[in-house]
Amino acid sequence: MGVWSVGQSAIFLSSTLRDFGAGDYLIRSDDAGRRAIGRVFALMLSISLVCALLLWASRNLLAHFFREPKLADLIDLMTLTYLLMPFGLGALITLEREFAFVQLQLMQAAATIIGSVTAIVLAYRGFSYFSLAWGQLAQMLVLLALRTMARPAAVFCKPIFTGWKGIFRFGVFTTLTAIFTQVSAQSVTALIGRILGLSSLGLYERANGMNNYLSNDLTFSIMQVVYVGFSKVKDKPAELKRLYLATVENLTGVLWPAYALIALLSHQIVLVLYGPKWTFAAPLLAIISLSSLLQAFYVPQVRVLTSFANVRSICAVEFTAMVFRILAVLFLARFGLIWAVVGAVSPSAIVAMLYWRVTSPRLAVGMIDMLAPLGRSFLVLLFTLVGPLLLLLFTPVAQVSATLQLVICLPVAGLGWLLSVRAVSHGLRPEISLAMSHAPRLFRQLLGQANGTAPSRFFR
Repeated sequence: MGVWSVGQSAIFLSSTLRDFGAGDYLIRSDDAGRRAIGRVFALMLSISLVCALLLWASRNLLAHFFREPKLADLIDLMTLTYLLMPFGLGALITLEREFAFVQLQLMQAAATIIGSVTAIVLAYRGFSYFSLAWGQLAQMLVLLALRTMARPAAVFCKPIFTGWKGIFRFGVFTTLTAIFTQVSAQSVTALIGRILGLSSLGLYERANGMNNYLSNDLTFSIMQVVYVGFSKVKDKPAELKRLYLATVENLTGVLWPAYALIALLSHQIVLVLYGPKWTFAAPLLAIISLSSLLQAFYVPQVRVLTSFANVRSICAVEFTAMVFRILAVLFLARFGLIWAVVGAVSPSAIVAMLYWRVTSPRLAVGMIDMLAPLGRSFLVLLFTLVGPLLLLLFTPVAQVSATLQLVICLPVAGLGWLLSVRAVSHGLRPEISLAMSHAPRLFRQLLGQANGTAPSRFFR
């Protein structure tokens, strides 16, 4: 797995440079025709070829550095997968602009299943870490084939090597933002490992990884849908304001109770998933989850700024966060691991304030406008936690296993969430009512979205 991780790291760095914010640029652009797709495709293909050439030329050097000759062959195979990625971009952007997210998710699921089966079969036959690379290649080929079948005209676009100025201006700051984010995360890892030792680093990585399942995977999927909506109404102030307020209410209505529940049940979650030797990661998970409450507030603002192509401001905020995070961890790590984690998450408050300051004038939204949606989400958070909190307070922990506590607390929290959404007339209430009482109709609507006919009511 170590050899695979080295190869993945090399490809991930190249992908950060290759992406260049091209997808976001096309989504927000008023022109997403074949010529616009051709320009972005040509730029991404050019960057991919340069990066692939550098990877191929350095493969033997990397293999020698890590004393693993087979790493060179692994990088050869992974580079092939890397070169295929730009070809499906046009179809991906076209489907996203049509709000065909269900269709995209089905494509991704099918490709992931085929890629995983390929990797498992090859691993069983003794291909070792090469099985993962072949599985990745199979997944990319299937995904490209499905996108081609869905939108062939958007895949086979003639590359255009002129008119790159706007893409470059957008992409430079988008790429710098991605670099700052990575440097910030890796610096925290390096500082904790260097100052507090590898055992402390393992605890932090475990806690941070668990939180990332929610903060990265779920939030990214939701915000990609939202970003397409913001891009379509960015020139209509009233609609943009309404969409933003609805997004904030619905996103915090889901994520705030989820993060708070993870913080409350962090000890039980760690025990069940990883065992008693990792219990010291529980307070770290609680701290990281609570800090993510702020992230749910400012993530929509990032997508608003991107829809206006104000990527320079995003870059400046993330650079500020990076510097503050590194200095905070460097100073607080001397007091122990918990304080180091507090330093790692502390920039969230500063980032939230900076994004609000930059975004609110564009939205014509004041804090008074935010009180009602955030207040309803906060009430939902409180009611979600009441049941689990009472159970934990009045249940003898020593006599009840962590697994049983989760089995009891999670359904109680879910019931509290559903009842509170209805009781406070939260923005999610129409969606829940629709899902519970009109499931067949909802299914037909989802099929309609798969054909790109309309966005979900969740973001209307």
